[in-house]
Amino acid sequence: MAVPGYWCWMGPGLNPEGGIYVAEILHGSRDMTNFSIHGLIKFKVEGTNKRHLGYLNKDYACFKTNEPIEPDLDIVVSDFTPDNDDCYVVNHKYWVKEDYLFYTHRHKVVRWSVCLRDLDGKRTTVYFSGTKFSEVFLRDYIIEPLINLKLNSKGFSMLHASGIAVDKKGFIFPACKGVGKTSTLLNLIGRGTFIGNDKVILSSDGRVYSYPSFVHIFGYNLRDVPQAFESLTLKQRIELKIKNCLSVLSGGYVTLPLDVNPQELWGKPCASYPLQSLILLTKTNRDNVKIAECHDKSQLIKRLAIINGYEMQHFQEILAAYSYVYPGSHESIEHYLASFQSNLAQALGKVLCYEVEVPSKYTADTYSSIDKLLK
Repeated sequence: MAVPGYWCWMGPGLNPEGGIYVAEILHGSRDMTNFSIHGLIKFKVEGTNKRHLGYLNKDYACFKTNEPIEPDLDIVVSDFTPDNDDCYVVNHKYWVKEDYLFYTHRHKVVRWSVCLRDLDGKRTTVYFSGTKFSEVFLRDYIIEPLINLKLNSKGFSMLHASGIAVDKKGFIFPACKGVGKTSTLLNLIGRGTFIGNDKVILSSDGRVYSYPSFVHIFGYNLRDVPQAFESLTLKQRIELKIKNCLSVLSGGYVTLPLDVNPQELWGKPCASYPLQSLILLTKTNRDNVKIAECHDKSQLIKRLAIINGYEMQHFQEILAAYSYVYPGSHESIEHYLASFQSNLAQALGKVLCYEVEVPSKYTADTYSSIDKLLK
């Protein structure tokens, strides 16, 4: 029943037997945007939270489509009321029943609630409600891992990596956080075409698909690559300086990046390129650069799985909670990791792979050494 001045939606959560998994009473009008990632994964974002909608529309702007889609993911950003009756409670935090999981979480002063429906199905629905700045966690903790999961089930691999194309051949730089994949991209982008800053997608036949989400630039990126500061607009430079000051004044408690549309700086990339080389970046506390070819790809793939595991850490807890109640789930942790490594083994079968051990402080010699691998 609609409430005057509101609209009531029971959407995908309606159970034909009479039960309701999720019922919402939302104030105001609903906006909706469709996205398609090279036709591989399609998702729809809708709801009434203008801030969350605006953030996601900006970050996934390169994938917007006006075409009708059959989404793999439905993202609903609005206040909602969960149906936690007859649930298992796992680890004091997760409410689980068949095709349903609900939890609440917080990070510092940011809070949010999430409900997942049909996690094990072809079309998963996410209900999300949170405070200011929670949209960042919606993207990083929920949407990106779900895209990863859906790609994985279709035989593709999403890697935490930056990448460029040189002479129409792809080069990617997977690394853990803080190692220097963004700094490497900013330094080498003049040599080729932008592919991705934080994520790239690999197919089983050895192609790398571009993933042009917004580049999130922190102060340390420009300390490593000061010339990149010159490519920013005056407004962007001022914004970055203000955010750096906030980080310093808060003792590192507040860390806000400058979000830059890569297409404004480097133009629109092609959809995909044949992958020429994978260059794993590993940080050391030494003063010199060390480069070695990775002949044992099985060990390399295990390390890449660990890197992705760090990125998926929050979501793996969700999978663990669901797997505890439904251990035969298609989306169990064990199934995901086995499929991820199998997909990677096919993708990297004929690809040159290197490891670059970078020093604690990047220098011109560091980038020169990496540049020599772009052949």
